[in-house]
Amino acid sequence: AAGFVDYVFKDQASRSFAEGEQLMRFFAAFYTIIGLVTFAVQSVFANAVLQRFGITRTVSSLPLMVVIGAGAVVALPGIAAATFARGAENVLRNSHFRTGYELLYTPVADNDKRAAKSIIDAGFDRLGDAVAGLIISALIVIAPNDASGVLVLLAGIAGAVAVFLSLLLQRGYVTSLEKRLMDRAGERDLNPGDDVLRTGALMQTMATVNLGQLVSSRGATG
Repeated sequence: AAGFVDYVFKDQASRSFAEGEQLMRFFAAFYTIIGLVTFAVQSVFANAVLQRFGITRTVSSLPLMVVIGAGAVVALPGIAAATFARGAENVLRNSHFRTGYELLYTPVADNDKRAAKSIIDAGFDRLGDAVAGLIISALIVIAPNDASGVLVLLAGIAGAVAVFLSLLLQRGYVTSLEKRLMDRAGERDLNPGDDVLRTGALMQTMATVNLGQLVSSRGATG
């Protein structure tokens, strides 16, 4: 979806600005503003968003913004909507999404975390770029005049699917957290007489876990 939105943005920019210095100035201004806005959003709103909406909803803000951006481009075709779609996607990817994404690994065992992150960050991320590039290249050949419109539609569909999938992470996160806490409890030297009591207390604690407080306390303790 990010690849599709990026192509539409750059295509609109090339149509709206003359090649050369004017186009370079536009991109320079765009990326400078995006960097500053990302820093401000991350510094001011990241913790508040996590505490208010939780980890998985914070992660889902990125694909949701892709859907909104695609809708804006469909409703108001042109450089303004395309700039909004690309800019908002870039800001959320490097602020709210990145923060929530990293926290999803909190309950994962270290060995599993290293294996999963390498596959996801290096493998699937690059695979997404490659698939986007192939689709864009094919559309340019097959329907060059309609490529941007089709890509906006595909970006919206991909974003909607990603919103649904990101919300499913909640169950996996809680399950992993529960398993990690149980493993930690198992490492303690429990007496047979109080094993049931301690296990019951642990499960009662798990039933009342507040993800917002969990994130807040993790941030406070570094």
